Amino acid sequence: MSSLKRILKNITLDGSSAILYFTPGEKCNFVFWTTDLPHEAAIYINDAVTKLGGRGGGSKQVYTGGFSDVDNPEGVYDNLVEQVRAQLLHG
Repeated sequence: MSSLKRILKNITLDGSSAILYFTPGEKCNFVFWTTDLPHEAAIYINDAVTKLGGRGGGSKQVYTGGFSDVDNPEGVYDNLVEQVRAQLLHG
């Protein structure tokens, strides 16, 4: 998790942006980083994480979390992206 945060801190984002970094495995971790969006990061991702059985939390622009005992990490990732994309476009 700390490696993901270190990578994100070195990226310069201009304008409204949202980035999701996801590490697959039996235990999946993620960092969702936003800039210049109308709502805090949690608004866009918290419900999706909860529905998929994960946990997370964060500050205004950053939401981190993970999923335990994952059988299909790619499926979790795809579902998470789909739900977050819907929130970003319609939320």
